[in-house]
Amino acid sequence: MRVSCVGAWTIFKSPKSRWAYSRFDWPFGRIELDAERLVLSVRGPLGPLFAFASRIVRHKIPVVIPVGTIRHVEIARRGRRFRFAKVRCADPKVDGVAFGAFGPRFDALIEQLRALGVPIVGG
Repeated sequence: MRVSCVGAWTIFKSPKSRWAYSRFDWPFGRIELDAERLVLSVRGPLGPLFAFASRIVRHKIPVVIPVGTIRHVEIARRGRRFRFAKVRCADPKVDGVAFGAFGPRFDALIEQLRALGVPIVGG
């Protein structure tokens, strides 16, 4: 099953850093999950432009994280309605990437990760 939603995502300089290499806030970020990978991309007409421009920087857009490399996902809340997830994975380039969204689409992403056998911490 494929789950997709509009949201925000960030790639940090290191897993414990607050400084970002890439950040796309709602409603410009897209988060997609299928049985094989988690994909973080840019939605709308600027998506292809960012994908092209990202070829010269450290992180290519879209960011693709194979589900098999995800060790666990940490869930936290920012405010009353916005929740986000921090992905801990084996790939040091994307370890600590965070994504967030509002409501039931975020819940669907987390439930799909859980169904794929990814441990979920917090909530």
